[in-house]
Parts: sequence; C-alpha cells; structure tokens
Amino acid sequence: MADEKVLVVDDESISREVVSLALELGGIEVVTARDAETGLQIVLRDEPDVVVTDIHMPRLSGIQFAARINEELANRAPPVIGISSSREVIARLRSDPLFAEVMTKPVPPGTLVAAVRRHLDSTSSSIVGIRTVNRAPPCSPSERETEPPTAESASRVIANPSPDPSSITLPRK
Repeated sequence: MADEKVLVVDDESISREVVSLALELGGIEVVTARDAETGLQIVLRDEPDVVVTDIHMPRLSGIQFAARINEELANRAPPVIGISSSREVIARLRSDPLFAEVMTKPVPPGTLVAAVRRHLDSTSSSIVGIRTVNRAPPCSPSERETEPPTAESASRVIANPSPDPSSITLPRK
C-alpha cells in the first residue's frame, strides 16, 4: 500500500483536517485540496486511488466534482466517497453511480478508515494497467461491522500491520 494515495477535498479546513488526520492515523497517505477545482487538478495530475469529498462546496459541488472526475478519467476514475452532514442528501445519493459510497458527517474515524481501505483494496486489482472499481451499492453500517474476516484480510493485516481503525481516536483541542 506504499504508493496508494487518498485525496481529501473539503472547503472547511477543520473538516478537511479531521478527515485527513483519521486517515493518516490509519496508516493511509493523504493529499488534500480546499476546493473541488484544486481537487480536480490533483486528480488529473496524480490519479489518487480513492477520493473523499464533501458534497456541499461553493462553485463546484462534490456531485459536480465526482461527475467531472468520471468524465475526465472514464474507466480510470477512482472510487469517490461523498460525505455530507445532510441525511437527506446522503439518502438521495446512496444509489448514485458517481459515488462508491456516501457517509454522514461526522464520520467516525474507524468507519472512514475501513471504508477507504475497502476501496483501496478494490482499486488494487488491475487489467492491463486499467483499474477496476467495484461500484456496488454500499451496505448498511451494521453489515459493514459484522462482515466475517477472510483469509485474505487476515494475511493483509499480518503482512502490513497498521492501527486497528476502530481504535483510532482523534485528539481534542
């Protein structure tokens, strides 16, 4: 996972920092952008493995940002995880193919790290250099937490030890 990168895009600096810190404490390399326009430049230049974006941003929303990523990169587009504090928006976007997953803010750090890792795993398989992305509808949080471990996931943990995402706590200021 050394070369895998996650782009975090959020116009609110505190939200961007909290999401970035949670992922970094989970052993994930993070690049950040303060708006979708900058995020799009980073996506086109660096092609991150996963994008985590706020939905509500000025000028270019997270929905427009995800659409532009898909237009520009087509089958090389990374999975996009959308986050919003609006439960109504999240409910509406659950079946939107632009998003690999959507989550309600504030996202518990362990849940966020687990979701990003799941999508990093889905992008690590490639056919002739083209990433394949599983765009299946996300499962409910209770299903995510009760998935039984597999031999593959156990060997990944042993081969690449990192903090248990559920044990990550963010420092309080």
